[in-house]
Amino acid sequence: MALLNDSRTTYRGLLSHRGNRQAALPFSGRSSHSRFASHQAAVSALEQAKTWEARLYVYIAASGARGVTDWEAHVALGLARHLVPARRAALVEAELVVSCGVRRDGPSQRPHAVWRLK
Repeated sequence: MALLNDSRTTYRGLLSHRGNRQAALPFSGRSSHSRFASHQAAVSALEQAKTWEARLYVYIAASGARGVTDWEAHVALGLARHLVPARRAALVEAELVVSCGVRRDGPSQRPHAVWRLK
């Protein structure tokens, strides 16, 4: 049971340590072929995450002082709504993006935090 809670088996564990990103072990699978496939899937997910982070960074940079909400990034970039906060969090962790303390209403009339470059 402890292995299931190990940070190495979670997606966040996979993306930890910004400067030293590597696909984390252990990978599941009963045979060497399925473990290899699991590793390849993790590497692919990591590469895709980096690409989306770069796109989000460029979009936030282009917004200038106005900044961007997660909803606006979702609509503009076509990234699934639940993935935008994860990609933004990596940029915040790298100290590239900060909340500017302003909130804008989204389509649900709920306030959304506005993010801009640091």
